[in-house]
This record gives sequence, C-alpha cells and structure tokens, in this order.
Amino acid sequence: MVIVPKPEELLGQERLVAHFGALLQAKQLPHALLLTGEEGSEALPLAFVLSRQILCENRTEEGLPCGVCQSCRQMDGLQHPDLTMVFPVIKSGDTKETTSDLYLDQFTQLMSKAKRFSELEWRDLQSAGNKQLQILVAEAERLIHFTSLRSFKSQYQVIIIWKPELMRSETANKLLKLLEEPPAGVVFVMVSHEPQKLLPTIASRLQRVMVPGIPEEVLVDYLIAKEGIETERAMKIGHLAQSNLYRALQLEQNGGEVHSQNDALQLLSLPLCRDPKVFLEYAQEVAKLDRPEVVALLDALPPALREVLALQYGDHDVQFLSSALGREAQAIAAALPLDNYSKVMEEIQSARMEVVQNGNVQMVVFDFLLTLITLYRR
Repeated sequence: MVIVPKPEELLGQERLVAHFGALLQAKQLPHALLLTGEEGSEALPLAFVLSRQILCENRTEEGLPCGVCQSCRQMDGLQHPDLTMVFPVIKSGDTKETTSDLYLDQFTQLMSKAKRFSELEWRDLQSAGNKQLQILVAEAERLIHFTSLRSFKSQYQVIIIWKPELMRSETANKLLKLLEEPPAGVVFVMVSHEPQKLLPTIASRLQRVMVPGIPEEVLVDYLIAKEGIETERAMKIGHLAQSNLYRALQLEQNGGEVHSQNDALQLLSLPLCRDPKVFLEYAQEVAKLDRPEVVALLDALPPALREVLALQYGDHDVQFLSSALGREAQAIAAALPLDNYSKVMEEIQSARMEVVQNGNVQMVVFDFLLTLITLYRR
C-alpha cells in the first residue's frame, strides 16, 4: 500500500518540487526548512514528497525520486529507516517518555486514509478528549539519539516535524544545538499551520517556505476527474474551498456548502447589532453542536468573507453568492473596512484553532464576536 504521497499527487506545487530538486542536485538544500500553509493544505504532503526526493537512491537529473529503488519503495509504506517523524501527542499517564513512536500506527492509519487531514481528526484517533496535544521533551532526546546513528541507506537523515508550534519550550531548548549544528546529512522539514505561534528560538533557525494554495481551476479539474463531481457543483465547491483540497472534500462529503454559507453570513452579521446579550445567546447555541460541526462553521467563514470582499471591490453580481443572502452580505461589506479584512481572517483562524485544541466553544465564539465589534464600523 502506498501511504506517502508521490510528486504527481500534489496539486499546484510543481514549482516548489522542481526548486527543491534543483537545490538537492546542487547540494544546496538548507538543513532546516519550515513549510507553512493552512490546515489541510499541500504543506504536509509536500514535506513527504521532499523526503522522497532527499532519500531516493537514484534521483532523476531534475532531482525527482525515481519511484522504483528500495528507498522509494520503503517510503511508499512509511518505513524508511532514515526518516523519522515528530507530531504532537497526548502525554501517556505520568510518564515523561511519551514520543511520536507510541502513536506511529495511528498516524500511519490516518495517512493511509487521506493525505490531507485535520488536527481534530488526529486528536480523535488518540482519544485526546480534554488533553492537550504537545511535542514533549522526550522527543528531543529521541531525535538526538536518531541523529547520532549512521544513516542506513542514504547519505541523508530526514526529520519531519508536524505542528512545531505545539512544541514545549523545554523541548525547543533541548533541540537548539541540533538545529544549529546538525550532523552532516541531517535535514529538518517542519510543517506549521500557525507559524506565528512558533517559539522565536526555533523560528529563527528555519528557512521559511510558504506553500501556495491550489489554483482554483486545478482544484476544480481534480474534483471532476478524480472525485467524479458534476462540473457545476465542482466549480462551486472549488470556489468555496479557497485553494484547499481537504476543505473541498469536506464540503462535498457534508453536502452542506449552501447551508454553511448561510450560517457563516449569519455569524458575520451578528456584530452589526453590537449587543453582547445576542452574542452570548448565539454562543450558547453554537456550544450545543458537536466540535466537528463548530469547526465546519468556522471553516465556512473565510469563503463567505471572500464574497463580502468581492462586494467591497464593486462586484455586485458575485457568482457564487445566492440572491437570498445578498442583503446580508452587503450590510457586512458596508461595515467592514478593507484594512480590517486580514485581521478578521486572523481572528477566524485563531478561533478555529482554539476550538480544535479543545477550548471552551461558548467562550471562544463569544470572544470572537466581541472582537469583530472592534473591527466593524459603527
């Protein structure tokens, strides 16, 4: 079974794959990379493709993996001895020795089902409940030991760290020397969905690469060709998904994109009343939903906000905004200054991550609405 994505399975990342290949062939690949992109983006799949490129025994002239050598076959099943992964886990009992190795089977299970997934899905597989996901100090000790060993097959050793923003400070402190002066051939590939939350001591030692979203036409073509979605529906989902295949597949699976757009505009219009009592009542209702439903609601906000932005730029015939929602969207567009658009997006992402990380839903939604008051015009 092929678990790790291949270059051709990435969407819209040809330029970065070629760039990394050229750096590899010129022996100029940085030893510590940070790939950034929103949750469900191509960032994590790209990290695995880059690992394929690095560890392949017989790369092409362009630096692409050959796909047939033993290293490539081992990468297929996530079993290459010169690759190790770090991801946030829940602490097991009272032990301080919890590392990613303990949850490798669950991670492999998740990867085998989908190459793009959410932190919420990862939490569910660990039965995390109210516990916090972390990268614990034992992980740093494991990596120091891993890099002290000679590589088995390749001249390289690759360490993928997913969500380094959840790294404890003592873990980071223990990793600093290894990050600054790793043994020859050791490559760190970190993947962050919230790079602004990275510890400065870690962020300053990484070369940051922003992973672009999938071009809308590429995403739509994929939905039609690979998922068998009817063209008109694929175009609508591709638009609402905002360059994110994971989000597009969730929209298709839930079949609720119109419903979500309605709910999203309702939420975004609430601050117009400027009434904390209304906010509290709304937050209490949202808190009755299952956590995945709350996340889905927050995921519907950026596409709705995108339609509002289009109206602000004078597009009064937004193709994907139903006429029934037009007046609501116009009211939001009139109240939201263009300069505050990015701030609202940041607040949405912050609220989403708080919910995913088991924050109090009622409090998160209430605080979010109070913040929007400060960003809307009176």
